[in-house]
Amino acid sequence: MGLKDGDLIVVLYADIICGGCCADDNEFIATIKKALKPGGRIVYEAHTREGLLKVQPEAINFESYGCKENAIRDAFLQIHGFEIIHYSEELGIPDWDPSIRFEPVKMIYLIAEKNE
Repeated sequence: MGLKDGDLIVVLYADIICGGCCADDNEFIATIKKALKPGGRIVYEAHTREGLLKVQPEAINFESYGCKENAIRDAFLQIHGFEIIHYSEELGIPDWDPSIRFEPVKMIYLIAEKNE
C-alpha cells in the first residue's frame, strides 16, 4: 500500500519534546495516529539511549532521554492500527547537528503505516 494524499509525518530526534523517549509518551503517539489518514506513514529517526550517551555523556543525568531497545517499535504495535514497514536499530551518524562531527552510534529507524 502506498501513500495516500501525501500523508506523512516525520519525527526526528523528538525525545526533548517528549521529555524522554517518545515511546513513553502515549499522548504523543496517539496524536500522530489521529493526525494520519489510513495509509499515512510516520518516519521516525532518533538515537538510542546508548547512542545518546555516546554523543552527550552529560545526558546520564536525564534517565529517560534516549529510547531503550525496541521501545518505539513496541509502542506503535501496542497502539493498534499501525503496521511496521521498517524497523531497525543500527549504527548510524546522527544528523541533527551538522556542525559536530560524530562517530557512528546506535540509531533507531522506523517507518509505520496507519491501517485503520
